[in-house]
Amino acid sequence: MNTEDVKNYVEKYLKRTFVEPIEIDVKNGRYTINKTLSFEIYDFWDKTDEELLNDFDDFSFKGDNIGTIFFFLSGYWEYTHNNIKDEYGRFSATESFSYKKGVLEEPVVEMLVGNIRKELKLNYNNETPKAFLTHDIDNLGLPKGFKFIKSLGGDILKLKI
Repeated sequence: MNTEDVKNYVEKYLKRTFVEPIEIDVKNGRYTINKTLSFEIYDFWDKTDEELLNDFDDFSFKGDNIGTIFFFLSGYWEYTHNNIKDEYGRFSATESFSYKKGVLEEPVVEMLVGNIRKELKLNYNNETPKAFLTHDIDNLGLPKGFKFIKSLGGDILKLKI
């Protein structure tokens, strides 16, 4: 994990989010978006849990919106705490970073992206959402023997043929 990983991940996300081109540079301990908006890098991957919890304030890690966006989108906390699971193998919300900081119901990434949009006067990409319909098929194939006759008879009665 390093600044280039964070930069590439968030840059790709922002390119899908906005109409305008997005370029994030990493220089002198800062992320800079489109040569205009700059954030001091907070290297969360080198921090302890206590440091992370103490350094998160006003919806970011010490003002590093880029690193914070990566932290939340990637599920970094859950990834580094993957040994904490319930009896069904799930990560509990009460163990999450968001819960511990009281922002579980807050759209942290959307807020930070909104701040970037306002600062750089960007426009959201208005692609229409794509829906994927699925079907649950309990029985694949035709019933055999008496079940077939029963099923066919039921269908005929329902249609009142």
